[in-house]
Amino acid sequence: MEAYPDEKNIIFLGDYVYHFSYDRNALMSLYHFFLELFKAGKHVYILAGNHDRLGNNFVFEEAKKAFEVMLNVK
Repeated sequence: MEAYPDEKNIIFLGDYVYHFSYDRNALMSLYHFFLELFKAGKHVYILAGNHDRLGNNFVFEEAKKAFEVMLNVK
């Protein structure tokens, strides 16, 4: 965020719930980080696909759709 301080759209890609489900403290830390971004006026988008479908570019396709929506909404 320091590299692009004026950027309002923050997009996280990945399977966060699955990855952090084994470590509740890590999941809660991530949640609080998302809240900090929101409080700082950032638009936080979280694209978390089913981990079984990541190999089929599921998250990539969803991110592509999100970027298309953001670029068309001005």
